[in-house]
Amino acid sequence: MKGAAVFFIFPFLCCAACTQKLDAVSCTQASDLLAMRAMKLQRAEFDAVRDSDKGDHRLLGIHSGVGLIVPGLATKPDTSGYGLRIIEGTDIPCHPDEDELNANALRYAKIYNKKKMQLWQSQAPK
Repeated sequence: MKGAAVFFIFPFLCCAACTQKLDAVSCTQASDLLAMRAMKLQRAEFDAVRDSDKGDHRLLGIHSGVGLIVPGLATKPDTSGYGLRIIEGTDIPCHPDEDELNANALRYAKIYNKKKMQLWQSQAPK
């Protein structure tokens, strides 16, 4: 009878372990949270200019419930010559403070991208 009890309980333990593993995979990594906490709105324009001066002309993208978005642009830009840099950790909130971090990342990316677009336009041949 002891063997039957172990056989009966074992699948439940395995399922719990699988669920925890899936949750860990879908949740934001600690390093992504640290990077999101480091985003300061008052530095977004400065960061855009600094990155552009270093040769990084990519816009920032955000994962959302509807897919990938590029905040701050009225229309979808042609980024083929520049590309996108995704702010990791903005897709599935798993921690209590992630909703606010995601909102801050969205605001940061909007300011950053608008500044990058201004830089692109000022450097465009006339």
